Amino acid sequence: MSLQRPEDQTHKVRLAIGSGLRAEVWETFQQRFGPIRIWEVYGSTEGNGGFVNYPGRCGAQGKTSCFLRMLSPFELVQYSMETEEPVRDNWGLCIPARPDNIYYVAGEAGLLLTQVLRHQPFLGYRGPREHTERKLVKNVRRPNDLYYNTGDVLALDDEGFLYFRDRLGDTFRWKGENVSTREVEGVLSLVDFLQEVNVYGVPVPGCEGKVGMAAVQLAPGQAFDGQRLYQHVRTWLPAYAAPHFIRIQDALEITSTFKLVKSRLVREGFNVGIVADPLYLLDNQARAFRPLTPDIYRAVCEGAWRL
Repeated sequence: MSLQRPEDQTHKVRLAIGSGLRAEVWETFQQRFGPIRIWEVYGSTEGNGGFVNYPGRCGAQGKTSCFLRMLSPFELVQYSMETEEPVRDNWGLCIPARPDNIYYVAGEAGLLLTQVLRHQPFLGYRGPREHTERKLVKNVRRPNDLYYNTGDVLALDDEGFLYFRDRLGDTFRWKGENVSTREVEGVLSLVDFLQEVNVYGVPVPGCEGKVGMAAVQLAPGQAFDGQRLYQHVRTWLPAYAAPHFIRIQDALEITSTFKLVKSRLVREGFNVGIVADPLYLLDNQARAFRPLTPDIYRAVCEGAWRL
């Protein structure tokens, strides 16, 4: 973002509507451009439900109430990181996400399922029927009920505000812990020489789970500082969530709906024989991110370099 100017608040904008605005960006935006009212919304083109953060709670993507939930029923349920499917109890029903969690102001993050009803239908996809059926979940709260699987992980606080946590598949496990790519992206985005950040998990030979990696775009006129980034990561992230590999790109790839593309990045991983972009490795001994050389790459793959 360019430097703040005195005329930044000289405008007639009173309302901004969007989807997916991070809390730190929200606050910075209003500090710079004035008390513009922001309405965050949640929804998808094919989905059968949605939310609006009409009170303007910073960081929330939606608001619900008992009345709204009766009109548009939904559930936040526990899910398996391995199968990416809801977890079932002994009766075959989905297990609700816990309402309280010591790590968040809101409750435990859960997979969002929206009930399919006559006034809230899911019309499905064109093409093979199995594409539509894969998005449907039965026996959620009671036998034979039917819900649409949004594939998104949200949390709900005691005031009815909903907070987006992650897209199913964007969370990965490392060192026995769940790592949210969205949360790591939020921490890395606070570094002033990074303009855009895309975090994902990549497999490492001989290691269980996936280790964190970040594709980044440098801010204009800025250089990569491996020591500063290392200090920032160690200060603000637990060890298991720290990205071990950094990939510097001229521009991050996005979809037509402005979502970051991760699939190709995951496939290419940190392979120096495939990736032409500059790659860096977290080095605890040097207390910095250092260039990833072919020799170090082989050491990582052979298990000689401990992650």
